[in-house]
Amino acid sequence: AGPHGAAAWSEVTRALLALARLWLRDDGLPARPWFKNLYVATDEDSGYAAWALPGLRRAIERRDRAELDAMIAAYAEHLARLRETARGLGEILGRR
Repeated sequence: AGPHGAAAWSEVTRALLALARLWLRDDGLPARPWFKNLYVATDEDSGYAAWALPGLRRAIERRDRAELDAMIAAYAEHLARLRETARGLGEILGRR
């Protein structure tokens, strides 16, 4: 189990899963509410290519300022939660 023990690694696993889930947005992506992941989604045209940060990319490509502002706010909110969860993970790993 290493220097942290099995219980600590269970906490790490839970924190990593929480980090992954924090990329999900209940409202989904603009024009595609069934895609919930703000980190990555398929492109709108082919459905094959991966778009990183798809909410921002769509707004930028469409030159849609209102959508871009909304997505910046959404990403800022999600990134703040990610930061807090990552800090918690750092605290778990910092224990001896």
